[in-house]
Amino acid sequence: MDGSSWIKSHILKKFDIIPAGGGIPVNLAGQLAGVKYFEDIIDPSIHIVLSCYDTYGFLNEMPIRSGMNVHLHYSHPSQKEGFRWDDSTEPLVITNIDSNTSDTKREVFNLTLATRHAVSNHTTRVWEKYTDKISDTVSKILKDKLEVKEERLFIDETSNKYEFTGNYRRPLFMISSLCKKSIPTGSDGYSQTKGSSGFLFFETQDGYSFQDIDKTFGDAEDNKSIIKYQYASDKYTLDDNNYYFSSPPRWVENHDIIKKLRSGQYKAANYYYDILRKKPMFEEYSLKESLRTYLKLSNEEELIPAVYADAYSRMTFGFVDEGTMTPAIEGQSAETPQDKINYEAQSSARYSALFSQMLNVSIPMNLSLRVGQVIFCEFAKLNIEKPTRMGKNPASGLYMIARLSHEFGDKSYSGLTLVRDSFQNNTKS
Repeated sequence: MDGSSWIKSHILKKFDIIPAGGGIPVNLAGQLAGVKYFEDIIDPSIHIVLSCYDTYGFLNEMPIRSGMNVHLHYSHPSQKEGFRWDDSTEPLVITNIDSNTSDTKREVFNLTLATRHAVSNHTTRVWEKYTDKISDTVSKILKDKLEVKEERLFIDETSNKYEFTGNYRRPLFMISSLCKKSIPTGSDGYSQTKGSSGFLFFETQDGYSFQDIDKTFGDAEDNKSIIKYQYASDKYTLDDNNYYFSSPPRWVENHDIIKKLRSGQYKAANYYYDILRKKPMFEEYSLKESLRTYLKLSNEEELIPAVYADAYSRMTFGFVDEGTMTPAIEGQSAETPQDKINYEAQSSARYSALFSQMLNVSIPMNLSLRVGQVIFCEFAKLNIEKPTRMGKNPASGLYMIARLSHEFGDKSYSGLTLVRDSFQNNTKS
């Protein structure tokens, strides 16, 4: 880190559009007015919007059309390689051209961009039979169907298999549907009432991530060099490394108990009918039991209201899902049974818990951040200028980046939506 302000340190190195059918790239750096970049942990594609002020007429003279490749490169001190999208990393594709206005002197329009895999997703279908672990299946679909490079895959291992045929679904949508069926390797795959379940699937600057929520928080707890951001009074925010909030944080949600009860986060009754064995099944999900066994929270404390913790707040009714290629009942053997009762209740409660607190913040641009990454946020107590050991707000703690945006313009900022499921113990340093 060079100690310079990250708000004014971006430099445009390249903005080229590749003509349809190939040819010499056309440099439009002089027409670029601003760039907005977006990532989201529930979106399998990144999105970029370029605002262009065209005084030459490239839009119709070139012409610029959807489907063309774009090379874009900014340098910035927060990331050694900068913000780079070209043949050396991953080229971008124009997916839409909108807000087109013009007069006699200039034309104003926006280019919406995505990676080529997001476009190929709509021309490719998954139809084969898959019988491996879900994590292996995800890797195979991305490599074989969308031709994603190995170095751009970040896939956490699952403990369970899931046998199915693709039924001609789109690859990215198929993988997204597998998230709630995925059980982490640390979970008790045989238990319907204990453990945890649920993965996240998304795209970042680095590539595609199929991420274990519990493992992410577990690794963050052990990481002594985790990134820390601080919010305090103005005179204490002159951080040499720019790790401070540039505007007051805004809470979007803060432990909505009605929402938690609706989703059965504390306790849920699950009724299913097993079509193969022709019998009903009942299983109970309990957050208390999960916390005693495998469930990893973002911080030390999960406040469970005693009056609601032991009562069913959600009842689900459905059929046991064992895939479309289930082996014969007799002699069936599996290390982690395909048990809908297991992962359905756990994943629903896990996702609800993760999004129970949501916080929007703005920071000096930091291109090294990714959605799915866990950071530590430190807040001072009310009427205390700077966080201290005894003056730390209970809101301080580990947060996961759920949504992220970078904005390149006159100044450079990053916007974060942070989520967490529990409180930091403020008696600890």
